[in-house]
Amino acid sequence: MATIKRVEIQYRGIFQKNLAKYLGSDIVLIASRMGQTGFSNGRYSDSPERNGIPCKYFAFVSPDLDEEELEAECGAKLDIDEANISVVLDDTMVKGVEPWGWHGIRPINEKVVEGGTMLVVSRRQPEELLKWVERKPFSWNLAILQGDASF
Repeated sequence: MATIKRVEIQYRGIFQKNLAKYLGSDIVLIASRMGQTGFSNGRYSDSPERNGIPCKYFAFVSPDLDEEELEAECGAKLDIDEANISVVLDDTMVKGVEPWGWHGIRPINEKVVEGGTMLVVSRRQPEELLKWVERKPFSWNLAILQGDASF
């Protein structure tokens, strides 16, 4: 079975669209330089994408698959089932988001797998963020990149 690492980049529509796309593209370039295959794509929460709507961009990396196989495996989905890394570009989203195709608020860390990492761009302390984040029945990591949401 092929190994695929999945990264979701959660952002606010229009305002952070280019940043999310650049992050996904950079992950693909880094994977290539490491001798692995990378693929990235986006999914919007609304059509057309509107200001501030929660959106996601994805990057996939595999040491086992070629580009066509990785794209066939990961490119057709509107969302992923699990994320090894979840990047949150706006810390107000830790309270939860109402993504496309769902009714109700979904936890920001919903897709993070056991041992996975959620990286949040924020100036807040971990305790402030964790009071809003859904508890999981397994351990995962919270990392904070000191900064403000890029608008």
